[in-house]
Amino acid sequence: MIPSVLQTMKEHTIALSVVFVFLIACGTCLNNIVIYTPDSARYVVWASSIANFQGFYDDTVADPTRQVLHGPMYPVLLVPAALLFPHSVVASKVITVLIGGFTIVVFSLWLKGKTHPVFLAFSCAALAINPLMLVYSTQVLSDVPFLACVIALFVLLEKSGARITSGHIVGILASVTIGYFLREVGLALIITAVTWFALRKEYQRALLFFAIPSVFFLLWALRNELSVGPLDLPAAKNVEVFFMHIFTPQQASLFDELKERAWSNIQVYKDLVGMLVFLPGFVPNWYAVSSVEGPWMQFAYSYVDILRIPIIFLTLGMTAWGIIGGWKKSAVPKMTSIFLAFYAIPILFYPVNDVRFILPVLVIMLFHFTIGFSMAVQLAGEKLGARATSVLQWSVVATCMLPGVFWAADFIGNNIAYNNIHSASATLQELNQLPPHFRRPVDLAGKFIAAGSDSSAVVGTGWKELSFWLEGRKIVELNPQITVDQFDYLIRDYGIGNLMSTESALGVKEFETQMSASRRFNFQELGAVGAIHVLKVEQKQDVALQGGSTQPRGKPERNKTRDDEGSPPRAGQSNGFLAGLDLLETNPAKAESIFVELWKTKKGVATIVFQIALAKEFADSLEQASAMFKSFVTLGQAGWFLSQSLAHQEIIATLQEAKTERDPLRRAEKFQRVAVSYWELGFRKRAMEMLARSLASDANFFPSLIFGSLYALQAGDTTASREFHNKAASIEPANELVQGLTVLFQHRDSLGFNLSSIRKEGVRVGIAESYVRMGLRENAIDELLFVLSRNPKNRDALELLADIYIVKRRFAPARRALSRLLALNPDDRNALQKMDAVLEKWR
Repeated sequence: MIPSVLQTMKEHTIALSVVFVFLIACGTCLNNIVIYTPDSARYVVWASSIANFQGFYDDTVADPTRQVLHGPMYPVLLVPAALLFPHSVVASKVITVLIGGFTIVVFSLWLKGKTHPVFLAFSCAALAINPLMLVYSTQVLSDVPFLACVIALFVLLEKSGARITSGHIVGILASVTIGYFLREVGLALIITAVTWFALRKEYQRALLFFAIPSVFFLLWALRNELSVGPLDLPAAKNVEVFFMHIFTPQQASLFDELKERAWSNIQVYKDLVGMLVFLPGFVPNWYAVSSVEGPWMQFAYSYVDILRIPIIFLTLGMTAWGIIGGWKKSAVPKMTSIFLAFYAIPILFYPVNDVRFILPVLVIMLFHFTIGFSMAVQLAGEKLGARATSVLQWSVVATCMLPGVFWAADFIGNNIAYNNIHSASATLQELNQLPPHFRRPVDLAGKFIAAGSDSSAVVGTGWKELSFWLEGRKIVELNPQITVDQFDYLIRDYGIGNLMSTESALGVKEFETQMSASRRFNFQELGAVGAIHVLKVEQKQDVALQGGSTQPRGKPERNKTRDDEGSPPRAGQSNGFLAGLDLLETNPAKAESIFVELWKTKKGVATIVFQIALAKEFADSLEQASAMFKSFVTLGQAGWFLSQSLAHQEIIATLQEAKTERDPLRRAEKFQRVAVSYWELGFRKRAMEMLARSLASDANFFPSLIFGSLYALQAGDTTASREFHNKAASIEPANELVQGLTVLFQHRDSLGFNLSSIRKEGVRVGIAESYVRMGLRENAIDELLFVLSRNPKNRDALELLADIYIVKRRFAPARRALSRLLALNPDDRNALQKMDAVLEKWR
């Protein structure tokens, strides 16, 4: 037994040596920072819940969830780490690093016997120091495990060529099934195996490789879609994204949408493919994990600028030679071609592009490059002689490997520096000397919040991993682009007491615009470390929650943080961006000039480009704005920018139609549609301006009058709301919204009478009911909370409030309201039934 193991190790000395160095290098890069959030954090949460025999259950959020938005297999692989170290990012990374080492071993098995050991060593080393391999092996992501399945399938398919064994069958089934459950694009693995055996006319085996994974898929679909899906109802599932209109208007066909996606992704990926094997770390706008300053990296960037084209041509040329030269000699070119043909379908049609999506292409190219390069060296040896060939061979190796060596050294050095600073309690100045990725010590922020808050505190953040250090406190995941109203509503309903935000390259914190414009809350900075800021949320004292109005008395002032109150601004911080945002709807030309000046020093920041496009749109430079919005389709992982840019492109198209429309009624309708879109996007002034344009086209256009009344009411301007309502009532008095507003105003008027407190509470509940009938549930919540602030035992208010929260799917607030209701009457059957349904989220 021992001699056999030793012999096996001897045969794989090269690969094992590379893996040993790789594991040590990755070990120095382990820390608590993740690149992808919330994806990575979700994996850790699910692994811990599985380890506790709770299945896929996320209770780190205020409203627990069981729906799995990604492949379920990766969290299962992390369970061993979760058993010993629950919710540990570092432990999960260790598992991924080990899988990365295993991937290199499997890759060496794939190449073994097909090339000289020297070239095998070169290829394994090139894979080990490749920036993609280093980054994804040291992150909590499923990409490297999926890559291992891809390579394993190729190895097993090749070995099964002459004589397939039961071991090969089991291995293939495991590779395709695990690969599919790691990532949905793993479907390409299943189709590759089925196609491979179908082409060999082994139809029974082809059917087997289709049927077994399909059974597992159906079982998982039953659990995820039919069992827990209806309860969680996520905003968007990965599969549904394929059928959403993101690149084209809603009225366009799915074919046009897919065509636009494919064309956009082709434009992006064609520029990446040539750099994939040796230069991915030097792709513009890639992860901010490496330095751009310092003598060594400046030399590396200069080196790449000079030799980029030769290296790309060499990479593509040798890869093509390896495929063509090996087509008749080996089955590998055929099987990799089949895989790439099927894999390209979801990758090209997916609405988001990312270099991580083409990681499998890396190993396929590296394999064929190695074969092609060995063939080229052999031919050169015949023509040039051994010595000249050796010099040429090692010159090529050094030329190709040098950028990766520099990048890897810098990446490892940055991680070591971060770990050293972190262990000594990081300071702003020290962390700011590192690349942006290393300026986010989320664990320190979590510990800071936990030490200074009650155990029942709720924290708002866009960084889900913060929950791992909050000692059981729940988080509410906030999108940094959330509208001001939704931002306020979530803080109000979930009782968010702290915010954690990060500072961008613009010197602006996440949620800065929402905090500045908030009508309900003040925000006080409690502390900062690196790019992370912790803020305390306090309700404004002068907010009048009267009649659903959230309009503060007097003109609202910008919220102040500690930096606004006299302390010197931090390095790199600029208030210009916020000044530009303030002017967007009132003076878009001035706002544009501010953003353009910022762009001169902050090139590459997509947020600035987006704001410039908005300023142009608001200034009616529609053609220029549309062109800028269209440019976002080429950005990697630009989900929010894509959806928002498409929304604005549709607005622009409608505005252009409105300007050329001669029929006053149709022109009024188009401006009204634009107004609705602007209101939903949070641009209230712009929305009211569009309603004014609509009514200027047709003063009696009913939809604009009724929306004007509703919008003015939500903005707290009851006088304007009544004026719009009176005009609308004169046109369509029987309209449901008109009648609802009539009842609402009657209720509001009655509050001026000399009513008892009980009668006034009843009137306010009636106002809330009117809001609900008109679909203005957020205003209804304000009324009900006002009632309950005066009388916490008002049963009607509690019951209606719970119903609204259930409809809004805000389950934690609904649970609180139902608990208060049941405290008044524990035998309330209706409340008991609702509570039982709500508690399903916590079971």
